[in-house]
Amino acid sequence: MLASFRSSFLLAAALFALAACGEETALPTTLETAAVTEDIELTQAAFENTQTTSLAEVGYAIDNALIDFGGLPRSMASIVAAGPTRPSDPRSARRMLDRAESYTAAEPLSAIPAALLGRTLVWNPTTQEYVLSDITGAPANGVRFRLYQIDPVTGLPANPLVYIGYVNVSREGTVSSPVARLAVFSTNGTKLLEYVATVGGTQQVPSFRVDGTAGVGPNSATFSLAVAVNLNNSTVTAVWRTAIPSRGLTSRTTLGIGQAGFTINGVMQRGLSKVEVVGTLNFNTGGTVTVKVGNRTFATMTINSEGVPSEFTNAEGAPLTPEQEQVLEAIFAWFNSTWNWYGALLDPVYTVLDVPLSQ
Repeated sequence: MLASFRSSFLLAAALFALAACGEETALPTTLETAAVTEDIELTQAAFENTQTTSLAEVGYAIDNALIDFGGLPRSMASIVAAGPTRPSDPRSARRMLDRAESYTAAEPLSAIPAALLGRTLVWNPTTQEYVLSDITGAPANGVRFRLYQIDPVTGLPANPLVYIGYVNVSREGTVSSPVARLAVFSTNGTKLLEYVATVGGTQQVPSFRVDGTAGVGPNSATFSLAVAVNLNNSTVTAVWRTAIPSRGLTSRTTLGIGQAGFTINGVMQRGLSKVEVVGTLNFNTGGTVTVKVGNRTFATMTINSEGVPSEFTNAEGAPLTPEQEQVLEAIFAWFNSTWNWYGALLDPVYTVLDVPLSQ
């Protein structure tokens, strides 16, 4: 998993209706541990590598560099990008809502500063920030940031620096409907991740959307992330979807966060093989989630206050096998990584996308 991300966020999801004619077809109710493990590993492999891990850690630094060179951050898009700051801290939800409420539509439009267009920025380990360089190759309508191996202790580029790739950030679209494009490359120019991001909605219900591709080769993936903050009822929702077309494999996680806790619904499906996790979690005490295989209850997981599975029982209340527990932990960890991707994808681009929204 993306273990070196700045924060690990407690997974939460709003209940999602699955009613459809095809859902009534009899589905296998046996947990195929080897096949499900392979599904998870292939999905992770498409998204998780040293370059995307580095991007996740330096996302804030990338956005700070845009600000330092003349970008004009406002809270509308950054509220959507921020996400909860800790797994079990109810103040996280209030913090996001407070930032949205402070939005001022009269502030100027943000954009990539002209001084950065066509330029490459490198990491300064002394000041721990990105600085301009004379390195060429950046896109004319954007800016390039070099990526480095991350020190697992500090969460920053390791010193001495080890160059592992780069990320291009550019702005497209129109003044009123901007589009941020971000692409991650290895040192030899192989594209590992690319997405476009847009901001929309209203001042009371701002929204943010990301669509992209990840990985290389036959098992590359597509993905989307849709986020909305509802200031009228003080909730935040997000829907994270992935697919590996060559394998017929999809996953969907619907997230929801309120003042007291979360609900969760995560589904991974390949053909008739389907595993679902549904439950309610409290910020301070955790909770339980039900695991369904083929629409039938297979097991219950107890989740502690840190968002980690701590106890497993089958549908009859008996213990699971160690292999079954390991697979369910991996499934839950993938759904839980939604919050990691929430921050990793949005942190570098929210200043680029800030635009006034209507009431």
